[in-house]
Amino acid sequence: MRVLLQVDEAAVLKHFDWPEAKVDALREATFEYLDLMKLQEELSLFEDKPELPCEEALKKILTTLEK
Repeated sequence: MRVLLQVDEAAVLKHFDWPEAKVDALREATFEYLDLMKLQEELSLFEDKPELPCEEALKKILTTLEK
């Protein structure tokens, strides 16, 4: 999908006089936003399980935070 998106972007943006750095920044911001939305969805599904040992629970939380 990213390849198709970039081709569409190029077709549209060639009609505008935008600095390439600005286009790159907007593109990067879009992908970061989408990644954050995926992480938000994953975090909303996170379920605390009191029966898990503390060390295992902390590892699970740390793994989620590192994403």
